[in-house]
Amino acid sequence: MSVRLFPRTAMLVLSVALWACGGQQDEPAAGSSETVAEETATSEAPSVTIAGRTLTTTVTTEEATAEPLAAGTWDLALAEDGTFEVTDANAEGHVQGSYRIEGDRIVFTDASGPGMCEDDPEGEYRWTMAGDEVSMTAVDDTCPGRLTVLTAHPLTMR
Repeated sequence: MSVRLFPRTAMLVLSVALWACGGQQDEPAAGSSETVAEETATSEAPSVTIAGRTLTTTVTTEEATAEPLAAGTWDLALAEDGTFEVTDANAEGHVQGSYRIEGDRIVFTDASGPGMCEDDPEGEYRWTMAGDEVSMTAVDDTCPGRLTVLTAHPLTMR
């Protein structure tokens, strides 16, 4: 009878030893602090960056109630060097400035152009990406034109 128990006991001891030495590990329980920490880290640092990309959007007159001049089609070019330019459908520049990305946040600082926000040149947003769409949510911004163009609906990457 002891001969039959030996293989089972040996497998149990081997399994425990492998687990203790970093072999197969159990997944954290759903809702555990490990799972929450992983989800938080993922949401705070999108795996794909928008630096070096051009985002486009069309704002309707209904969406532009806070800033009627924001109605139209806009391209937001985010250069790799940390500068940006907003152009209209005719490729005319409206705002130029700089931006910085920190995890899931992006801060725009207007520097020049007829559409720049002189009273509030800096605006901070949280961004997320789903497929080729980028959604922005204002964290701290009072510029009605920038708010309207960036948050009316998701922007599309080109």
